[in-house]
Amino acid sequence: MEHAPSVNRPQLIADHIKGLAPFWGTRMVSSIKGKTCRDFAASRTTQSVARHELETLRAAVNYFQKEYGLAPLPAFTMPEKHRSRERWLTRTEAASLLRSARGLPHLRRFILIALYTGTRSGAVLRLSWLASISTGYIDLERGVLHRSGSGQRQTNKRQPPVKLSARLAAHLRRWKRMDGNIRHVINWNGQSVQSVKKSFRTAP
Repeated sequence: MEHAPSVNRPQLIADHIKGLAPFWGTRMVSSIKGKTCRDFAASRTTQSVARHELETLRAAVNYFQKEYGLAPLPAFTMPEKHRSRERWLTRTEAASLLRSARGLPHLRRFILIALYTGTRSGAVLRLSWLASISTGYIDLERGVLHRSGSGQRQTNKRQPPVKLSARLAAHLRRWKRMDGNIRHVINWNGQSVQSVKKSFRTAP
């Protein structure tokens, strides 16, 4: 509550805390050891999820140490990082993915924007039709997708603007006419969409 509201993605930290709390909520900082980190990782759905959540816990411990002092500082044992992606969707696979999203217009938008621009899922979901200081937005006049807001701090996950291709720009202009005064590019009945995981699971 002290630091998270000031970061770029407070909701992500909130999501990580939900995953951390059942295991770590009643434990002391001194219990953070190799074994407990491994036990926590084994309790989560994937090692990637566990790593991201442990990174948030480690950042919280480091913040507390910096602000208030903490000795000794615990050593975290982290699950291994995933190898970099070595395979990408073919055109046939991308077409099949889009066909499966028929009847789910918000999912089709998400897929098309992600495929054409290579933008991270969270940034796609937060896109706005209006210029913003806190989220990414679409500038149809200049043909640019801004992955982050003008007032957001730059992080190690750089999110530079990307030029819209002619095909994606045509889709976006059509969607904007359909949306009227709706603010969120990815929306369901005018409301922002926080996740497309359920939509992917239910798509035929």
